[in-house]
Amino acid sequence: MKLEDYLATAPDDLRAAVNGRLDAMAGHGDTVDDTTPAALRRMSENLRADHRPPEHVWADLCERLAKAPPDVPSACAVVRQWGRTDDYAFLIPVTRLGPNAILAHFVTIRTFAHWLRESKGTVYPDKASARDALLDLVNTPDLRRHQVRLRDVLLHGQLVWATFHPPDGQQDPYACLPNQATTICACLALDRRTVGEDLLAFCYTLPAEVSPRFPTVMGAACSRSWSVYWRLARKGEPYGWTRPWPGYAGAHRCPEVVHRPIDGTALVSPVRRITP
Repeated sequence: MKLEDYLATAPDDLRAAVNGRLDAMAGHGDTVDDTTPAALRRMSENLRADHRPPEHVWADLCERLAKAPPDVPSACAVVRQWGRTDDYAFLIPVTRLGPNAILAHFVTIRTFAHWLRESKGTVYPDKASARDALLDLVNTPDLRRHQVRLRDVLLHGQLVWATFHPPDGQQDPYACLPNQATTICACLALDRRTVGEDLLAFCYTLPAEVSPRFPTVMGAACSRSWSVYWRLARKGEPYGWTRPWPGYAGAHRCPEVVHRPIDGTALVSPVRRITP
């Protein structure tokens, strides 16, 4: 159901309040919580274009927006909290992936060192020591050691975005990706501030209690900083597709799904370090 379809039968004051806030978001000229004006406009467009959320999810968003102050930062905060609500980001199943599909997730060393430092039972007094231990681990080819060392470390805090080898995730995901970190970032439409940084690549299968889900605007809204590149998959697509950085040589679109956080025991190969 699209948002406009829900609003078509909503009271006039509710429809006006929601459209007013989304219009203000689209026309805002300043950065809000690390989100650029272009990304604000993209989020407004995606909210109006996504046809996959059910009626009760739109009803919740509209009620929150109508009650919020009319300024853009307040509207952004509402959308972000809405995206993180309950199971909203995990409502739509992905049916095309094969059993035990092999997924890949990429993150900068700097970011993952922070996760390692904040993980349960950490022994690192600061980020620098966590980074040193992480680099030492990456240089170890023993998969079991990676699984044990990262068993209490979650990949991301609430929502994980992952790619795979199309069409069904049964082949090595690295086989369809470039081998330079910056070009991978371009393919996956990651934050451009990652340019020049090394990436860590995690290759894994999902445990039985975690299933891949279809990327929706609720998942895109979860992030503190929204992406100007993320756009909805077209109708009929079996899963999401990235929109690569425009004009970047060698970049191509990649399939994507989302899932709940997992730990290092799901790894099927040692963590890889990929340089720019």
